[in-house]
Amino acid sequence: MKPIIESEARLSVWEATSIIIGHSIGGGIMAVPFLAARNSFVSVVLIILAAFFCNVLLHFMIAELSYNCGGLQMVKCFETFLFRGRGKTALTWASFALFGFSVIINISGYIIGAAEAIVALVPMPLWLAETIFFALAGGVVLFGLKAVGIFEKYTVLLIYGIVALLAVAVAFVPWAPLPAVTQSANAALALFGMGMFALAANQSVIQAVKGLGGEAKKIRLSIVLGIGLDAVLVLALTTATLLGSQGQVTELALLGLSRGVGSWAVWIGSLFTALALVTTFWSSTLNLRDIVHEQLHLGNKLCWLLAALPSFLIAVLGLGTFLSFTRIVSAISVIGGLLLIITYGISRRQANESPICGRWGSAPFQWLIIAASVLAAVGSLISID
Repeated sequence: MKPIIESEARLSVWEATSIIIGHSIGGGIMAVPFLAARNSFVSVVLIILAAFFCNVLLHFMIAELSYNCGGLQMVKCFETFLFRGRGKTALTWASFALFGFSVIINISGYIIGAAEAIVALVPMPLWLAETIFFALAGGVVLFGLKAVGIFEKYTVLLIYGIVALLAVAVAFVPWAPLPAVTQSANAALALFGMGMFALAANQSVIQAVKGLGGEAKKIRLSIVLGIGLDAVLVLALTTATLLGSQGQVTELALLGLSRGVGSWAVWIGSLFTALALVTTFWSSTLNLRDIVHEQLHLGNKLCWLLAALPSFLIAVLGLGTFLSFTRIVSAISVIGGLLLIITYGISRRQANESPICGRWGSAPFQWLIIAASVLAAVGSLISID
């Protein structure tokens, strides 16, 4: 029997796909070329394809877990399928606090990162850029799921346009040779970890489940298209950077690329960064609003305020940096990912059907995703020097 999935609005497949793309486009895509330069180009393509395959399976499982729970967020899925006994209520509130904190910290990092990009485009005090960004970007989320879907749809097209412009510019400058040798196993593992991160859109998949009314075929299509188009974007930007950076690929991809195609690429890079972070901000803030709504049973607008305001205050008061926030969140993400796969396995057995994953959600593939997640976590920590 198909579960009842309630949603504040319906999304088209392209709007759901755009939310998935928009959430995954972030800091990870800018760091891939730096790690790619330490691997042969053939290895780069194969590693990104492996990250694509693993992410598709992972997101199928996340979608089906939420589907089995009526389109609810992860905290309620844990409460329904994982937590048992006298400690169930306490564990639910603990996971609510932990994951809520994780998303708040994440959103704070997006506000800071986007504000820094805005300041690079238009010089102004950082706090003012943070305030402007929060007011404009947060206002979109205030209007709900449909507004986020529409804004994501057009912003994603603009992001792809920027990458296409850079690719055309690279065609008119001398090319550096593509790397032919992988420097070490650590270099390959680090690239896989960053590839998994760059293609991940865990939170946005649940929005697709709700917005598409639980229609399994459309959900699968939006996930494959979203992660697939993001993988194309990662490979396009990486290839352009490797060819056009004159052999000097930097940690921030477009900084090195500007040496080959011109200083205007730095300005374009700041615009790209701001757009990439605003799309992730929209999806993450909407996700946190829903987590608060499901746990506290308050109105959506009040839940939006409770979700968004702490992140803004942390950012504008200067309580951390973009890098420090992302490091905090990474540890919580590993814990959450393992709990998610365990919970999915329980829900799959109880549902006795698998409309989204099918055989791809069976135990061997669950273990594959756990192994891939562990490898990605190790890859994000090891030294490549």
